[in-house]
Amino acid sequence: MDEASRGMQWRRVAAGLHEPMSVCLKEGEPYIYTRNGIIRLKDRDGDGDYEEQENFCNRFTQTAETREFAMAMVLADDGSFYLAKSGQQLTYQGVDNGKILRVSSDGAQVETIATGLRQPYVGYIPQWDLLMASDQQGHWVPSTPVHWIRHGHHYGFRPSAEVVPPSQAITEPLCWIPHRVVQSGADSIWLGPQGMGDLNDTMVYLDYYRPRLVAVHPDTMPNPHQAAVVPLPFTFDVPLLKAVQHPANDWLHLVGFRIWGSNARQWAGLVRLRPSGDPAPYPTQVRGFEEGIWLRFAQPLDEAIATQSAQYAVQQWDYRRSSGYGSGYYREDGQSGTERVPVLAALLSLDRQGVFLVTPKNRQVMQMEVVYRLASAGGEPLEGSAYLTLNRLPQADWSSMQLEKPAVSQVAAASLIPDLPSEGPASSEHGQQLYETMGCMACHSMDGSTSGRVGPTFAGLWGRSRSFVRGEDAAADEAYLRESILEPSRKVLRDYADSDIGMPSYQGVLSEWQVQSLIEWIKSLE
Repeated sequence: MDEASRGMQWRRVAAGLHEPMSVCLKEGEPYIYTRNGIIRLKDRDGDGDYEEQENFCNRFTQTAETREFAMAMVLADDGSFYLAKSGQQLTYQGVDNGKILRVSSDGAQVETIATGLRQPYVGYIPQWDLLMASDQQGHWVPSTPVHWIRHGHHYGFRPSAEVVPPSQAITEPLCWIPHRVVQSGADSIWLGPQGMGDLNDTMVYLDYYRPRLVAVHPDTMPNPHQAAVVPLPFTFDVPLLKAVQHPANDWLHLVGFRIWGSNARQWAGLVRLRPSGDPAPYPTQVRGFEEGIWLRFAQPLDEAIATQSAQYAVQQWDYRRSSGYGSGYYREDGQSGTERVPVLAALLSLDRQGVFLVTPKNRQVMQMEVVYRLASAGGEPLEGSAYLTLNRLPQADWSSMQLEKPAVSQVAAASLIPDLPSEGPASSEHGQQLYETMGCMACHSMDGSTSGRVGPTFAGLWGRSRSFVRGEDAAADEAYLRESILEPSRKVLRDYADSDIGMPSYQGVLSEWQVQSLIEWIKSLE
């Protein structure tokens, strides 16, 4: 399959396998991971059909649970295999469920590497002999995680049919991804040093449901502490499960078929992703520090736009692990909702390809969202989002980012909110001030345009009928605007149901006078 390949044809070379979901080639022979074990296929007469199936290893357990799929298998450099075993158990607990297993190169030995996984896919990074894994949101898994798999660690999932609760401490993921961004994590692959343009040497994580790809940026390899993810602007018609780079040209090939719910148009297929030669329109590096957030792009940025704090909107929240399904969003004080993080300054690197967002002193947090609305030096729009987990707070290395340490004082967020009189009528003028300083401007236009904006325009919003994902249509009256500012997740517009971006709650951030001023200003826009 090269650049000139057209009209691909396929033929069946083996049949009768029990729910196969992974294939690895070892010394020219295919090994298939199925519910019956690892099956080695043999072509005895050289005609390309595999007449013989040998059960290479079935020394691990398999229950009859419908969701105990043979999730994923990868081949390590030493010839051994790593398997991901589904953990969901409704009626009784299997011995090997929810585990990452290692099968020796001869198939004779099986070793438990990690436990506490729900529906994992395992990925292998050969240059460091590291394992990564995805998982699915659900009971005890509050959102979609990116795991670094280490020997003897437990990753938090507990099945409904649990017999003995785990005694180990939970190893938290390198990064959480909001469920609205990646609903169904599948395979991950660390791309090699060539063949994929600005994605070279980058980890790519597959979302089966949407389907889509996100880039994963661990902070320090090969011993990462945390990571960030960036949704990639590619759309696919096939529900994605597995990924591999072609050995001849290093282009990324993706394959999948429908095994549970997906909004993909096709039920199965093989797709190819190759570089266009244009610079990436998304960040190629994202890091979180005590002093703020670093975004680096593959091309110079428009300086006038990139240095405006209003072009960024940052919010953060925590999740809760529980026996319930998934999790809401929680603030540091334990109340429901998200916290807005003000951008005190946006500092551009000397080469104009990186921007550092100075924030009030960051805290350890499970989820941080950064929305940016920028342009390249050539005028091309660069708009999107990034998601970080801050398990630790390293100090920024200013010299490596081609920056001088900022003189901006890391003051409390409240100091950035324009003062309003303590009494008296709210003001449309103050409302516009808030729009320009509180992050609204990055997501909502005031002139009716929606291009590059992740939220609806404010122009003409007052009195207009709104259609929601749940509930009846309603007019955008004062009660609706107030609820949208203070509890934005209560009513989600139908047109934005699939959006990556969520809006933070301004409950406790804006005073009553400020909320009313913002409403008065929105009412004035035609």
